[in-house]
Amino acid sequence: MARQFLRLYGLLIVILVTTSWGQSKLEQLIAEPAPADTLTMVAMSALLREALGNLPEERWPAWSRGFADRQHLDLEMYRPSDLTGTSHWMGVPEGTVARFQAQSGELWSLVGMPHGYVLALRTPPSSAGRSVTEWLLAAAFYAILALAIAAWLWPLRRDLRTLDEAVANFGERKWTFSVALPGNSQLHPLAESFGKMARRIDTLIASHKVLSNAVAHEVKTPLSHMQFEIEAARNAASVAAAGPHLARIRADIHTLDALVTATLAYAVLDRAELALRISRHDPGQLVNGVIGAARTMPQDRVDVRFEIAAECSDLVCDGHLMETALRNLVTNAMRHARRLVLISVERSANCQRLSVEDDGPGIQEADRERIFEAFVQLQLERDAPNGFGLGLAMVRKIMEWHDGKAWVEQSGLGGARFILEWPAT
Repeated sequence: MARQFLRLYGLLIVILVTTSWGQSKLEQLIAEPAPADTLTMVAMSALLREALGNLPEERWPAWSRGFADRQHLDLEMYRPSDLTGTSHWMGVPEGTVARFQAQSGELWSLVGMPHGYVLALRTPPSSAGRSVTEWLLAAAFYAILALAIAAWLWPLRRDLRTLDEAVANFGERKWTFSVALPGNSQLHPLAESFGKMARRIDTLIASHKVLSNAVAHEVKTPLSHMQFEIEAARNAASVAAAGPHLARIRADIHTLDALVTATLAYAVLDRAELALRISRHDPGQLVNGVIGAARTMPQDRVDVRFEIAAECSDLVCDGHLMETALRNLVTNAMRHARRLVLISVERSANCQRLSVEDDGPGIQEADRERIFEAFVQLQLERDAPNGFGLGLAMVRKIMEWHDGKAWVEQSGLGGARFILEWPAT
């Protein structure tokens, strides 16, 4: 804190001293005689002319010296011819006032008098020094300035130390960032931004761990199958006998290919450099495209309907990602529905909402959060696990990229109701 304090304090002192010095010099350069002083000199010369009018001309200098002594003025009356090397005394018309400053700093005011005389009033130079009181006031001012800067820097330094400790703790690969700064702290926005970044890094690390473990587990089973089938095919008595084994190997290869494709699609949503292409989309066109693709599934017993609120003329989102999320939800709903899947689109001034519900068995409350995790699959009433458990995890990732949220609740149709909600702007 001492270094920052001294730098800021020194900078302010230099600015204040420079400004004060420059202002003083500027005032000296542009200073003009005050009108009141000029009028005083004109009035004095008029009175002197009237008083000297009754005296002989040769007594004027002596009388003016006596007047100056009585009034305690540094006043003299001269003839320009009596002086040499003083061009300032020349050319002062009667009744006019001229001023000049000598090299010693004295200020001379000259007034033209009758018969070529010049009345000269000398003013001593003003003292440039400061009194003790002025110096004490200046010292008090700079002390108050120092206290004000210290009061401003102390909480900043305190918050910087707190933030530095939290960042150092995070840098030691503990992957936790916890710092509590007051809401009025100057570093509060910075701490919030860093906290958001730290949580994002923590999420990425956790996601990569899950992906690595889950992929290793998912790959191990088909690989084991393939090894067994390869050995069986090698020991087959004929090509015809090896055919079923080769078919099962081909099926395992398709399974691995589907796993890699699904994993890559999910990993794309975890990339920090993913950029959304936000634009306005027609909700009817978006939903109809998903329904058209879903109706090609073998679950032809399921009726898919959709409702779009009258006030929902468009949806602001990344069209490709939102279509992916909706397709995953609809596919999942059709797989578990008995007869009906209902898609609803709503919009208000602040948020947009998509919901997909079915009349299937529903989801137990204890599992409603867990199903959004990667590679998690639930075995419901009559259905065996299908896929790799990445569809709903992708839905939640897409909502996170839209600064929204995804959750599931009980549907009025009897099954599950998945809801996607994100800001309208």
